[in-house]
Amino acid sequence: TALGKMGPKSRRALRALERALKDRNADVRTAAAVALGNLGPFADPAAESLLKSLQDDDSYVRMAAALAAGRLGLNAEKAVGGLARSLSDPDPYVRMSAANSLFQVAPDGLLPKVIGLLKDPDPLVRAGAAGALLHFPRQNVVPALEKAVHDPDERVRMRAEHVLAALQALTLKRESIQCAPWVRKFMRCCSHLMHSIFI
Repeated sequence: TALGKMGPKSRRALRALERALKDRNADVRTAAAVALGNLGPFADPAAESLLKSLQDDDSYVRMAAALAAGRLGLNAEKAVGGLARSLSDPDPYVRMSAANSLFQVAPDGLLPKVIGLLKDPDPLVRAGAAGALLHFPRQNVVPALEKAVHDPDERVRMRAEHVLAALQALTLKRESIQCAPWVRKFMRCCSHLMHSIFI
């Protein structure tokens, strides 16, 4: 990790870090991924090796690689596919790390790329892409998600349905917060009235 904090001077060590990503010891592989993440854009030449670590047998290595992938520079766009697949990783910490990094590397300019992954032949990638769309403006992703709910794979359909529901809930919450105080009071009164009638 100390090597990763050295900044530009560490570029000479990239080859060593790439070799370390293939070490038999999982702790060594994890440390190498963390160091590359600390290098940020300077680790760009090692991006391909780092992205392969998203499929490592060890969950700690995959988590470190997912976090590091979100800090890449020129190869950030290349990281989208691998990170989308990692959103379906069996380890929840890997999924969480991948989601966080995908949000970092997939600004609006990459939205078409993420939507395009909904047509990927791998259902895990399609499901991951559907999950990633939660981080984008609702009006830009709803049409794609509505198509995804008809995907032939159940995992993709369920993920798309959950994201649509979450986006709708967020929209309603924002609208209730932004509306005038008297409207909120009226809504609360209606809620109490309905509760007294049906409960």
